[in-house]
Amino acid sequence: MWMSERHPNYRPPGAATATAEGPADTGQRLATLDRPGWQGKADTELRVSLAEHEGHRYLNLRVWTLDARAATWWPDKSKGCTVRLGEAEAVAAALLAGLELAGGAPEARGKGERPDRAREWAPREAGQGGPKGTRQPSGPDDRPGPPTTGDDFDEFGG
Repeated sequence: MWMSERHPNYRPPGAATATAEGPADTGQRLATLDRPGWQGKADTELRVSLAEHEGHRYLNLRVWTLDARAATWWPDKSKGCTVRLGEAEAVAAALLAGLELAGGAPEARGKGERPDRAREWAPREAGQGGPKGTRQPSGPDDRPGPPTTGDDFDEFGG
């Protein structure tokens, strides 16, 4: 297709085209977990790395997606999180507890198998285990109920 030399996108014939390169994965990579995508294609992976920003170190958990046209990996801007090193032990304990509640790793249970029963997880008493600021999930009995006014609500006033 003909294009004027004055057009902003004009490149002389034979000029090299710019290739898109994915951003560098900064930090020290600790783990890379393949995540089969659409129709089992290996086009996404979860990367766990120890990174640093302005002198502060943190754990970076991010999903990266393969751009098949450019053959480069890109971080998904909406699928990831960072964990402060002071929070890492509590996060690791919560992940292990979740795995235990689920009945172990799927490979250990067998494909499609569900655990027989889930263990009750009672809220921990004050002063028991864990770093300061960590909480256990509250059970249904710990949640506040709706406020009561003494008058029964009647939507239609009847």
